[in-house]
Amino acid sequence: MKTAVAKVNLFLEVGNRRPQDDRHEIRTLFLPVPQLADDVEVAANPPGKGLEMRLCGREVRGGGSVAENLAGRAVRAFCAEFGLSEDFRVTLVKRIPVSAGLGGGSSDAAAALLEMRRLTGMPASADGLRPLAARLGADVAFFLNPVPSLGTGIGEVLRPVRISADYELVIAYPGCPSPVSWAYRHCHRPPAVKPPAWPPSEEQLASIEGLAALLWNDLGFAMEEKFPLLTMLREGLFRCGALAAAVSGSGSSVFGLARPGQGAAIRAKLKEAFPCIEVF
Repeated sequence: MKTAVAKVNLFLEVGNRRPQDDRHEIRTLFLPVPQLADDVEVAANPPGKGLEMRLCGREVRGGGSVAENLAGRAVRAFCAEFGLSEDFRVTLVKRIPVSAGLGGGSSDAAAALLEMRRLTGMPASADGLRPLAARLGADVAFFLNPVPSLGTGIGEVLRPVRISADYELVIAYPGCPSPVSWAYRHCHRPPAVKPPAWPPSEEQLASIEGLAALLWNDLGFAMEEKFPLLTMLREGLFRCGALAAAVSGSGSSVFGLARPGQGAAIRAKLKEAFPCIEVF
């Protein structure tokens, strides 16, 4: 069984579309969230049984459909890549909210690829999975080795970085799934507003104040216009004690950066103010 962790984008700047595939260039700082994770297990099925999905926990889009589930599609793509029959069973325990900007589907796909490598011994190293991961989704390559990383390209060009600052995260999910395509299609930045300097310096990554100053998300402006509740949650995190807050990825989760030891109190205050949302 493989643990598939969540992520937040501490920084996300959206650039131009690439002519070769019409996907946006980005610059981002991925931050793994190991305390919020799915479980993915892949096992061999009897010959001729085909590919099966077994899901439990949080409801997911498409249910047990392999075509709709990114972990199932990852196993199918792995089999096509290495000339294997699709006689496998994927068991997925979902805890990460779906379409929440937390990378749950991409993380499940990466975990499924790593499980297939464990079962088959192919490719010889996990690095050999990176081209396949990038074809499955922009974030999937990050989850093959989910450590704090700077991401460029479409997010698949990664450089691990050391974050020595102590911090806690509080993540609020309002329960309104947000398609990634909508967020990118409506991405815009208000006039005279610009992101922090890129790339972040070692000094910025060494203090919580430096991390707080890095928070940025080009997709957040459109998301907050579509869902005014996200603005309320972001401002609520500030009122409850967070140093900084932003929409994560394409939303609709909002996260706050807190000093060590303050996360639990912020979570409790936010739940009191917004009793119908999930807070992690």
